[in-house]
Amino acid sequence: MNTTQKNMKRTVKTSLFIVLIVLSICALGFIGASVGVFLRYRYVESNFIKVDAVISTVNHSSEDAFVTFTPDGETTPVEVKLNSYSSSYYEGKEIVIYYNPDNYHEVSSLKELAIISIVFFVIGIIQLIIGFIPLIIFTALKAKAKYYKTHFKKERANVIGIKTNYSFSIGNAHPHTISYKTKDGKYLKTTDYSSKFTNYEEGLVIDVYKNDKNGKYYADPESIRKEEIIEEDIFSIDNDKF
Repeated sequence: MNTTQKNMKRTVKTSLFIVLIVLSICALGFIGASVGVFLRYRYVESNFIKVDAVISTVNHSSEDAFVTFTPDGETTPVEVKLNSYSSSYYEGKEIVIYYNPDNYHEVSSLKELAIISIVFFVIGIIQLIIGFIPLIIFTALKAKAKYYKTHFKKERANVIGIKTNYSFSIGNAHPHTISYKTKDGKYLKTTDYSSKFTNYEEGLVIDVYKNDKNGKYYADPESIRKEEIIEEDIFSIDNDKF
């Protein structure tokens, strides 16, 4: 992989990381707003008074609507402006509202608050699934890949032999058993289902990675063409078994 390709790959990863962060922040914002609206719902439900009201005036051009209701203990109706609008409103339509007993002009609709809270929550969860969860996975993979790059020593190994088991397959891929020999004389084997192994030849020199902590070798098939460790493709080769 040349420098230009590496820089392009790094740019794509950085852009993806930024997008995931933005989506995660937006998700948390919508979920927070949903909680805020829900708390408002509970406050209105507990402290406001439910009453039947009649829409007295509707101005569809300015999207304004007024309702008339009679507060408990009062004989004179009160007309107040609604803080929301619907195209279904018309003069004379009966609706249920909640009003503040300490301020008759402060009215609210539990139904609308519930809808807003649910919509915000759903949007937040969708963005959370799209952004935050992949961000956690993305960050974990980067950390794990960094661990491999830091703690694993790359060595060269010779491919001694490759056998394909045609009696078994996953999908259309047959397993390949690849035998390696490291520079210090260790013989290793592993199994892979990738089609790229079909072109391997005996005597090919490839990269393997040794973990100095446990002395085990790890093979990264992608390193043959990408010349770098790809965390998702690293698989363990326990040399004690062969």
